[in-house]
Amino acid sequence: AGAMRTTTSSGDGSRNVKIGLVGITIVVVILHFALSEFIGAASGIGAWINQQISPDQTGLFLWHVLAYWIAIGALLYGVVAFGVFRCSARQVFLLPGRSAWSIQKALVITLLVAVCEVAIILGTRWGNLEYALYPGDMVGNLISNAYEEIWFRGFMLGMLIRFSGRPWYAILLTSLFFTLGHTQYVGWISVGFFVLAIPFAWITWKTLWFLWAYLLHNLVDWAVGPFLTPGHVSDLLAGG
Repeated sequence: AGAMRTTTSSGDGSRNVKIGLVGITIVVVILHFALSEFIGAASGIGAWINQQISPDQTGLFLWHVLAYWIAIGALLYGVVAFGVFRCSARQVFLLPGRSAWSIQKALVITLLVAVCEVAIILGTRWGNLEYALYPGDMVGNLISNAYEEIWFRGFMLGMLIRFSGRPWYAILLTSLFFTLGHTQYVGWISVGFFVLAIPFAWITWKTLWFLWAYLLHNLVDWAVGPFLTPGHVSDLLAGG
């Protein structure tokens, strides 16, 4: 099933790790369920974090910085990528293959998204819709979104592309798991997460770097997030 090979070193010399489409999918699914168990086991950390934050902008910022559930996911995938499959940093963050994509094209895409989101903000103000800015949330997203991009568009996408050999399969599966990682949102909002995750992964594949997805991720959160969660500060800090 599109098997890929990578050479690793051990005490017995070099050996080949061979895993195909089905194999890497099974690995990702197992890691997903393992992650749930790790987060459950770390509930004590969550209780400690809740004691450190307060229902204000500073507390909202700390909630993102101390987002242990996201950090655990990035750490778990990192251990498997580097420790088990012996991937190099280039193989999981600078994805395999050569691309004709340019930084200029990525900048244009990012600029167009920014223009569209400014238009959304102006349009909602014109339509008398409430748009509440939360500085603690916006600045905190710079931290928690970095965790998510390292996890989803770094380790997960990199391993899936490398070992399945099918970029679009990797993009769709990564987008699905990104959506499952945001179960606090339901209904059409969940569909929106999946739809947005596809260009995040696509531009990462094309540019061979997740920096541009990180920038787009922040732009989306800053423009759309305040519409999704009325009473955001108190609700988020109370329920997580």
